[in-house]
Amino acid sequence: MTKTFDQLRLTPSEDELVNHELTFPSQAYRSYFVLEPITHQGITRVSVTARDENMNVLWGSMVCEGNLPSGEATPVALYSAMRTLIRKHLQEPESCHETPLLCAAF
Repeated sequence: MTKTFDQLRLTPSEDELVNHELTFPSQAYRSYFVLEPITHQGITRVSVTARDENMNVLWGSMVCEGNLPSGEATPVALYSAMRTLIRKHLQEPESCHETPLLCAAF
């Protein structure tokens, strides 16, 4: 069975983790996140975006104090660069991390 990315990251260097040949089928990408405070109608929110090496937006979320203490996941919007990466992985049958029973090909 293929190791999860968290299992892989225990030993290699950062450069090895972004080498897709060494981590296949998992793939890590260098990215940044940007926090932009925005106040509208007296309510302060923070626009949180993840960006690739070229600063293209991968995903983003608008977060306010009301979202944070709930402990629930915050919804995010997936942008075109991220959707392209996700679609690539959905087409690769080798990228299965489920139990063998759930991954069996029929």
